[in-house]
Amino acid sequence: MQLRTDGGPFVIFELLDGNKNIITGRSEKDLERAETSKVYYRDVPTYNGSELPWLLLIEAQRDIIITYPLQARIGKQDYGEPKYNQITTIAFDDNASGNLPFEEDGLEELLRKLPRGFIKDWRFGLGILYDYRYIPNAIEEMDEITTIMVISGDQPYPTETEGDVFFLGEKRFENLRVKIDQLDGKYSRERRNDMQLLCYSSLLHESLPNKYPAKARKLPPDLLAELVALGSSSPPLTKRDRKTVVDLVEKNLPPLAKDERKTLYKLKSDIELVTLSELITVYEKLLEGNSNEERWQQFLSENVFILDLAFGYPVKMIGEKPYVGGKGFNGQGGQFSDFVMASESTSSLAIIEIKAPSKELLSATEYRTTVYAPSRELSGSVSQALSQRISLQHNFFSLANKLTERVNAVTVPIVIIIGRNPIEEQKRISFECYRNSLRDVFIITFDELLLRLKSIYRALQPSLL
Repeated sequence: MQLRTDGGPFVIFELLDGNKNIITGRSEKDLERAETSKVYYRDVPTYNGSELPWLLLIEAQRDIIITYPLQARIGKQDYGEPKYNQITTIAFDDNASGNLPFEEDGLEELLRKLPRGFIKDWRFGLGILYDYRYIPNAIEEMDEITTIMVISGDQPYPTETEGDVFFLGEKRFENLRVKIDQLDGKYSRERRNDMQLLCYSSLLHESLPNKYPAKARKLPPDLLAELVALGSSSPPLTKRDRKTVVDLVEKNLPPLAKDERKTLYKLKSDIELVTLSELITVYEKLLEGNSNEERWQQFLSENVFILDLAFGYPVKMIGEKPYVGGKGFNGQGGQFSDFVMASESTSSLAIIEIKAPSKELLSATEYRTTVYAPSRELSGSVSQALSQRISLQHNFFSLANKLTERVNAVTVPIVIIIGRNPIEEQKRISFECYRNSLRDVFIITFDELLLRLKSIYRALQPSLL
């Protein structure tokens, strides 16, 4: 602008009295009668052979200043249009001097008294400085707002709206402005450090790794806390972000255990609750979908602790679909169980057989009045498991010799997971009588396992008292 020879940009002033009549003079008496000063702007007198109109830029009164921020550069497609998409007016409730500008010096004196963060040179079309454009952008998310009213004073003015006006306390604006400056400076330093690290890693470390070891990216203190605190709700995380968060917690477990023990315990409890809730949901879907034995085998192998519930005491997995002996000299006749477990405390082996929930527990017809015999599937499962136990005990030493853990087969309890709970009363009684008559063979239904999972979930939930 200093190189321009036409003297522009240009402003003209229009003084009005209380009746909105134009005052043409500029004597002291004329200025005393004036109640309003309108300031008009244009960049050049003519453009492409046409005279440009004057654009209203400021309307100053004794107690208020109204600005109309506009695009001030000729040659741009939006020249003369409002500077923002929706906001057309920014007003200030305080004209500190009470004077009305009628020439450039007075106009510049008036604008110098605007709060920090606002453009104070009329040649740039006024408004909010570009660095703080996020403030009007955020306000414009309220569809009806076209005017920002800046309220003077040191107290943060509560954010309120009235019609198409958004009231913004000067103190609140200043706090936002300072925080934006802090963020901008902090992230500028981080970008500079990232670029230095990128060049070091690409040019020095990759060329001479022994002489120039890899450097870790330095994170500023409280980075994660500040990023989360910027929003009022928890940010959604991508799958990659979630994995990174878990990795960060895992790598910082020693200091977390030392400084944030209660928080870590609560996190562990919350994770267990959420995980167990998801597990119960998957379990119920498998039941509803009538999944086959192979799917249940996979599900239980991925969630071995459920098998603890079948035993009632802690167990560990020794093998999935393990060979338990029984082959003859021709290599045929071998037996395989679904799971071989061992007690955590005694290392005594146990066998688990998985049958589908759809398998019937009892025969369809009564054996005698009110008495039901075990179904072919149930009795066959018991016989199969007993045969597997005999084979395991007979071949124990040759089988155990290949294990890295010390186990024993003095007593080998059997657990069979099969079917759903009988609905009819007499069938429930017959089922209880049959399974309680068996020695070292425990039969549990899929419904009973689910109930045990739900009982643990309820026990883990925080008390409401």
